[in-house]
Amino acid sequence: MKIQVIIPCHLDSKRLNQKVLIDINGLPMVEHVRRRVLLSKKIENVFIATGDKIIKDVIENIGGNVLFTK
Repeated sequence: MKIQVIIPCHLDSKRLNQKVLIDINGLPMVEHVRRRVLLSKKIENVFIATGDKIIKDVIENIGGNVLFTK
């Protein structure tokens, strides 16, 4: 059985502004999370769910899948 994963993601972090886009070794933090999820053999696909165009553009430029929400 293959599993689809949705990771909710937004820019409005209270303690650290735009935390999900912080660069870690050349990639935004959210991309590191997405790649770790894909390491599981049971995961077929990972989607980043966001209402922020900046996150959408970053993930799509890396080659990830985005569900654009309100």
